Amino acid sequence: MNITSNKSNVVLISSPTGITLISCILYISHHHPKNDLYQERIRNEMLLSEKMKLDENDSMLKDKVLDFSNKTNQQEDVIRKITNELMVKQNEINLLIKEKGTAAKLKNKLAEFEEIPKRLNEELKQKTIAQTI
Repeated sequence: MNITSNKSNVVLISSPTGITLISCILYISHHHPKNDLYQERIRNEMLLSEKMKLDENDSMLKDKVLDFSNKTNQQEDVIRKITNELMVKQNEINLLIKEKGTAAKLKNKLAEFEEIPKRLNEELKQKTIAQTI
């Protein structure tokens, strides 16, 4: 009887232990994938957030590049216009010299000629100030 009672005691003790062990294994194996999925979801959300920030920065940089190219085009237009005016004034001065115009006319044309670069600088400054605002 002693042997059977020892066997039954061992069975009584080992059964709950075995059941507890099996239930722990099942619990861990069941919840471990959920934990991995949760961590993967968090990582995906962080990556999506970073992508959205990069897209926003990209669009801001594209806007700045377009703005700078527009400014450059405007400045080139002003320079082209002033260059044409300079060529016209130079031709007028050369024509006066060929026709042996008076000194007063030459002085007036030279004054107009010298005024053109000053006006160019003023226009460029005004456009630069207006574009920075």
